[in-house]
Amino acid sequence: MDADMQNYQGNGSTKIQQILSSYIYTEMIYVAIELRLPDILDDVPRKAASLAEIVDVEPQAFNRFLQGLVMIGLIAEDDEQYTLTEVGKSLRTRESGSIRDLALFHREVGIPTWRELLYSIKTGKPSFEHVFGRSFFDYLEEHRLVGRTFNLSMNESTAIIADAISAEYDFTGIKIIADIGGGQGGLIGSLLKSHPSIEAILFESALAASDAEEYLRSIGVADRCVVMVGDFFDRVPGGYDVYLLSHVLHDWSDDSALRILRNIRNAIPSHGKLLLVEALVQDSGDQSSFVIKRDLSMLVLTGGRERTEKEYNRLLNDARFSPRKSIPIQPGRIMIEAFPIGD
Repeated sequence: MDADMQNYQGNGSTKIQQILSSYIYTEMIYVAIELRLPDILDDVPRKAASLAEIVDVEPQAFNRFLQGLVMIGLIAEDDEQYTLTEVGKSLRTRESGSIRDLALFHREVGIPTWRELLYSIKTGKPSFEHVFGRSFFDYLEEHRLVGRTFNLSMNESTAIIADAISAEYDFTGIKIIADIGGGQGGLIGSLLKSHPSIEAILFESALAASDAEEYLRSIGVADRCVVMVGDFFDRVPGGYDVYLLSHVLHDWSDDSALRILRNIRNAIPSHGKLLLVEALVQDSGDQSSFVIKRDLSMLVLTGGRERTEKEYNRLLNDARFSPRKSIPIQPGRIMIEAFPIGD
């Protein structure tokens, strides 16, 4: 049994009750964010009455809600004053590595999609399209606020793995990186900050690109990263030393993933290389809860899936790439270094 499931204690029925009630925590986190409590309590202890007045809520109900936040560890109570815990600080608007936007995305898009999991199990199709009437990425393009929230949440998660990539991979001699489908630049931005001699291009859809320039400016690397707008199903820009493809292929079916890889192969010079970063399904044995949840998320959101290393290598070979090195960068994540095969 996975460690995540072992966190639920008790016998069979008690454990099931705990699992069934876990949605309560998502709603509590969402309300805390909507009321701006992580920002209001940032380094300023306050009493319940003062907080209730600031956020304009019914005091008695709010008191009960604060006890719930204490229970899940977002805030602490001491001498009738409430303070933000280290866990709660991760939800502050200004916090580096904040998961605030990811929490909002789960609440506003994830829950309605997961509510129709049965549809995906019966049909093999993403329940997102069943619920929202369009594909996941078309929806993000049409609903810019949700799309921006999603891209910000991806910034937060990809920035976390950038340090791991830098620690495990030698970027010596690399002059320019083409980040294909890199969102708002969370990963490439972090890599540029760690490697001042490297330049980059970020190739994305119009939605992500419009926010990427602002984000890259905010972290001080915009002068070394050109943002290009395009569709990787049509073509990708050519001639760069390294092509970076991070957590893109898992969004797509094998046919679509192969189309992306073939477009990169058509663009990459003979001396270039591809760095493919993805979560990894094990060939056998127990799978981590991280990968299982991501794989099911791809099922309901996009129709994509997580893959084994052999499956990624097969896609790379079919696109005329030769996988040379497999680098674990975090538990459940891998980076494959691949080189173009001659015509």
